[in-house]
Amino acid sequence: MLVARSIEEFISLTSPGARFAATIGNFDGVHMGHRELLRVTREKAAARSSELGQKVASVLVTFHPHPVYVVRAMAKPDLLTPLERKLELLEQTGLDAVLVLPFTKETAQTPAEDFVRMVLVDTLRATDLVTGYNFALGKGRAGNYSMLRESGERYGFAVTQVAPVIVGKETVSSSLIREHVRCGNMENVIPLMGRMHSVDGGIIHGQARGRKLGFPTANIGYHDVLLPPLGAYATWLQILSDGPDAKPLQSMTSVGTNPTFGGGAVTLETHALDFSGDLYEKTVRLHFACRLRAEIKFKSAEDLVARLHHDAASAREALRRSRDIPLL
Repeated sequence: MLVARSIEEFISLTSPGARFAATIGNFDGVHMGHRELLRVTREKAAARSSELGQKVASVLVTFHPHPVYVVRAMAKPDLLTPLERKLELLEQTGLDAVLVLPFTKETAQTPAEDFVRMVLVDTLRATDLVTGYNFALGKGRAGNYSMLRESGERYGFAVTQVAPVIVGKETVSSSLIREHVRCGNMENVIPLMGRMHSVDGGIIHGQARGRKLGFPTANIGYHDVLLPPLGAYATWLQILSDGPDAKPLQSMTSVGTNPTFGGGAVTLETHALDFSGDLYEKTVRLHFACRLRAEIKFKSAEDLVARLHHDAASAREALRRSRDIPLL
């Protein structure tokens, strides 16, 4: 999959005269709704290739950083998928290319007509644009479906609007998934994303308190990703440093402040069940299967250990139920 992080780089990496079927959006989480948009985009690209007798590639135009942090000046990252993780998931879909546009305050003020001409027409020579049911672009979100169709008629690209993806009674969206994660409803996330919510990070040194209690934990340094609420979770642990064929480990994970020992900053610590190896300086990925309980301040270390044994049994059962869910 071709990845370009500016229009200039995209032009330098593609052939003169290359044409594209495009979709546009943040695609945070690369959830089932996003995957449907990508499927239709790839389908349109294939159809145009046959029709025109030349390769028409599929492309996603996305933004970095997420516009909400620029438009609303939000300082705290709240993403389901940081950029590199998003690109990894996008590549798994069979998409041909991703154009990552830097998002600035100036970008937010770009009129929709200018964006269409600069990106879709001049850069992509688009044959097709695939949009979601509530998509709009440009300053004031003026580039809605009606405006885009008019632009398509003027510039020679077709616009296809894709209906929302419904799972159960819920319309799949990144905001809905974020709300489930914030509430600890990790099992509700799975059908919406087609996978478990995951967090990547490197193993860093902690206080080794878990080892003294008989439950050694690996502290994970995480960045720019949404964590579920404080509590204990059943998780699958992938050691990314060991390569794609490394067997995932069953684990139980704490998102917490260690209140039994005086509290502190929020840490992400995981205990790998039935594992005695060394994880220090490894890069790992945690997949959250379900929440076991909220964070508890125990009266003693002994009470904590007793509960950890109970949590381990609960985690094993939860992970047994989730073993057929793909770890994407």
